Amino acid sequence: MTAATGTSPRAVGALTWAAKPGTDRDALCGSYCLRSNLRFPGAAEMRELYTGLTNAEDGFRCLKTGLGLRPVRHQTSGRVRAHIFIIVLALHLLAFLKKRLAEVGAPPHT
Repeated sequence: MTAATGTSPRAVGALTWAAKPGTDRDALCGSYCLRSNLRFPGAAEMRELYTGLTNAEDGFRCLKTGLGLRPVRHQTSGRVRAHIFIIVLALHLLAFLKKRLAEVGAPPHT
């Protein structure tokens, strides 16, 4: 993958990439490129952060969709903060339970 600078040194004007020789084009289907304005020591760290973000989003979706809690329109800032606190607390509980289940060898559940 190569990136050519654009109008400023921090802007990318063009991004080009090519598959490694001998790579099956069908094997690349579903692949995508992660882009960030943050600096990472390597690709693994960026992928780990992205995976954590998608896990949090999945948790929010799971907690909200199953209970039919969308949309939630709170009228005061105190209620909004309380709602966010409860949801984040529930996500922490969900992450803890997933970790404990993985420790005892339970199959992962999405």
